[in-house]
Amino acid sequence: MGFSRFMDDVGVRNMWFYRRPPVEGTPEDARHLVALPPERQHVPVTEPTVTLQTPVARDGVELTHLSFPSQRPSGHARVDTVRLTRLSRRNGPGARRRAVIVAHGAYATSWDRPLLFVPDPRRARWDTFALELPHHMTRQRADSLYSGAHMVTGDVVRITDGILQSDADIRATVLALRAMGYERIVIGGISIGASPTMQALQNIEVDGAFGLVPSVDAYVGLWDSLLGRCLRPVGNRAGITDDLAREVLRVITPAALGAPRVAPANVLLVYGKDDLVCVPAEARGLSRAWGGCALRELPCGHATFIMFYPRVRRMVNAWIERCMMGECS
Repeated sequence: MGFSRFMDDVGVRNMWFYRRPPVEGTPEDARHLVALPPERQHVPVTEPTVTLQTPVARDGVELTHLSFPSQRPSGHARVDTVRLTRLSRRNGPGARRRAVIVAHGAYATSWDRPLLFVPDPRRARWDTFALELPHHMTRQRADSLYSGAHMVTGDVVRITDGILQSDADIRATVLALRAMGYERIVIGGISIGASPTMQALQNIEVDGAFGLVPSVDAYVGLWDSLLGRCLRPVGNRAGITDDLAREVLRVITPAALGAPRVAPANVLLVYGKDDLVCVPAEARGLSRAWGGCALRELPCGHATFIMFYPRVRRMVNAWIERCMMGECS
């Protein structure tokens, strides 16, 4: 076993010691979710009413917090308030006509690490919008044990609902930015954040997209992989069979949802050759299903992907620049 695989294995083994919330979704809930028509799974969204707080200047960057109600609510008030942070270069010429939306990965507690992979806001020629996923950071439930506790668990109903809510939140954010005057928009996601990002492409038009160590085949990534060693037994004990889990998780698998509304060549997928969490087959499979995304392979795993952040940042910066100029495809 190489170093990257070893680090992924150790990271997942540590998850056995996490305290987890109880499984709330029943087999009946799972079957009901699968039976819903597509428009009630991936709900249509409209331009939201956005609340903007007063910008704050910090280290040459202007930070603005935005929020609006989620249009696919979970029933938990904190989870159902969509929260973003806009990072703008102070007095950047023309920056506010271009925007990049970034969704973080599972269990993220802050934006310190996710933002390492995107261009420095002090030098970028666009505004970066950091989107908090449901059940993470300030969007945790009141009874949450830690960031992401209610998102990535053996409860496939809650996982699926959380990803579907994230998809709706991303699409609503795009509409909000259009209304604010942004003309060019690129969306991106890291790890599990890439799942709703790629799903959003089925129902919204943007200039490009990217996924980093992307989790884009939910059954493979959450049930039939190294991570599944932790999640699958929990779901099985709650009555969720492997076949039922496959049906439910297919609802949030982009390749199963049809062609995107952006040219596949405008989608960049960067994956680790030795990733045991979001295995390479996920990115390759999505590219094959969509007819050819831009694939980039790095000699790393999931945990060691962070070691390549300068290279990834340069890669993503170049990709965004091309998409903003309409030159990705």
